[in-house]
Amino acid sequence: MKSTVTSEKAANVKSGCVILGVFERRKLSVAAAEFDKTTQGLLKKILHDGDMDGSSGQTVMVHYPAGAKCERVLLLGCGKAGDFNGRAYQKAVNSAVRTVNASGADDAVSYLAGLEVSIERPIRRYAPWWKAHVVPPIPRTHSRARRTSLNAQYAA
Repeated sequence: MKSTVTSEKAANVKSGCVILGVFERRKLSVAAAEFDKTTQGLLKKILHDGDMDGSSGQTVMVHYPAGAKCERVLLLGCGKAGDFNGRAYQKAVNSAVRTVNASGADDAVSYLAGLEVSIERPIRRYAPWWKAHVVPPIPRTHSRARRTSLNAQYAA
């Protein structure tokens, strides 16, 4: 697999497929909005026609968009912008890979890395890391000499 990093605008990329994100309520990502400007409102027109609303996992493939240098554009639904976390990002990437592989495109350029991903809360079912490293308190029932030797043992 060959990977290349560039910073070109989505509409100027010569590629078999360009992958752009769309959030719920038909909200375009930053890269998709720039692509829409270059293609004179093509993406907004597609969204307005009801082909997709941006729900998580939805995809729409547009072939030979006018004003762009790519052969295809994959619009990828990302769900709610505020709920777009690491898991949703992974689901979006997996959906994009499946769709591009089925499309017959020779290569693809993804603009999903530019999407803002919210930070997830830690999962509660796992114990915090520090609980495994806490030294248990020494009971007062031991003699002072024994407590001192136990303290020295735990300090080491």
